[in-house]
Amino acid sequence: MFDGGAVFLTLALLMDTSPEDLEFSGKLDSLRHPDNTTNFLFIGRAWLVIVVTIGGFILFDFWRAQSGLSLLWNIPLWLIAVVVIGASQHQLAGGGHEGTHFNLFRNRSMNELLSDWLCMFPILTSTAIYRKQHLAHHKHVNDPEQDPDLAQLHSSKHDFNFPLGPKQVVRLFLRQLWIPNLIRYTVHRARYSAVGIESRFSRNSVTNLLFFPYTFILFATLGLLAHLEVSHSLFYPATAAVAGIAWLSKCLIGATAQRKVNPAEPVEARPTKGSVQRFVHITAVLLSLTLLHVYTGLESLVYFVALWLIPLVTSFSFFMMLRQTIQHGNCDREQFSNTRVFLVNPILRYAIFPFGMDYHLPHHLYAGVPHYRLHELHKLLSDQPAYCRPGFMVEGFFTSPARTDSDPDIPTLVSALGPEYSPNGTDT
Repeated sequence: MFDGGAVFLTLALLMDTSPEDLEFSGKLDSLRHPDNTTNFLFIGRAWLVIVVTIGGFILFDFWRAQSGLSLLWNIPLWLIAVVVIGASQHQLAGGGHEGTHFNLFRNRSMNELLSDWLCMFPILTSTAIYRKQHLAHHKHVNDPEQDPDLAQLHSSKHDFNFPLGPKQVVRLFLRQLWIPNLIRYTVHRARYSAVGIESRFSRNSVTNLLFFPYTFILFATLGLLAHLEVSHSLFYPATAAVAGIAWLSKCLIGATAQRKVNPAEPVEARPTKGSVQRFVHITAVLLSLTLLHVYTGLESLVYFVALWLIPLVTSFSFFMMLRQTIQHGNCDREQFSNTRVFLVNPILRYAIFPFGMDYHLPHHLYAGVPHYRLHELHKLLSDQPAYCRPGFMVEGFFTSPARTDSDPDIPTLVSALGPEYSPNGTDT
């Protein structure tokens, strides 16, 4: 995969072709090769947290019901579960991000298949859709006209005007916890990275447009059948739904394949392998949950809504919004100043900066380096004056242990969004 930032930086470092520069370039190149094992541990950790959290909540709910306690006892534990699961869903998104750059596994087929099935399909998107949008972000980072991330934030009214003072930043982030704000962010984010509806950034697929209507109809159908306890008929409506969506796709594709949504970006007339697999995945998940309810009595569809879909549109969206805003907020479009390095505690790293997204500046310079080697890349680049501009590294959220009188140029995450570190050096 072509890495423009890598080429630019390598050429800059090799201007004098000194032995030191050649050695430096060789070390950089050695970091660019993912393996086929490491990311199983990172993905497995996220799924382990999810399984333990969901299982723990369900066990508590059983104990509560058997003890005759009020349903209100579930609320505190459920709120904790929503936060933990949302953070873990963000971890899965981080794994899908690695797959987008072909950094998840060295084997390309394994990269695509597992990026989708273990990371992206569970959060209702796909690697292929997200890749089209995300690579445009890398190519046009912080460009108000061409960066799809900025376009998405603008459409959801989350394109905040930085710089802002610390108290303003805190109040701004707290306001985003308002549920309508989170839902609005989720809907607009889905238009870009889950449906691919923004044709000026990627080709539009009719099959992808039908995914959410199909999912809703299938969920409602299976939920009704489970409520009516029509167990022997469950497979038939699911099969009919799949056949119906295939027929509808064929009709819509035939009607739209000859026209263009955008003069520069025609409609994709053929469903991709990934888009078909996404339908298979959601069908298998919903049908399995329904059968689990029918044969065990477990309220599996209710738990799916409470412990997966609700976190997806609340805490997951909040962590996503925070990361998008923090990573490029109060930055410009220059090669070494369009983002920063964020050193935070493990809890914040897990929730907000999954899969090496805390080392975002080296990632944008060398997108082909796997996340577990970005720290080493950062150490190599730290000897380069162009890389180590003032304020390029952020430490802590409200307070920074490294910010001292003798070293005042290490901002906190909050102060990095303020006028002191604004690209133009002034408040707005």
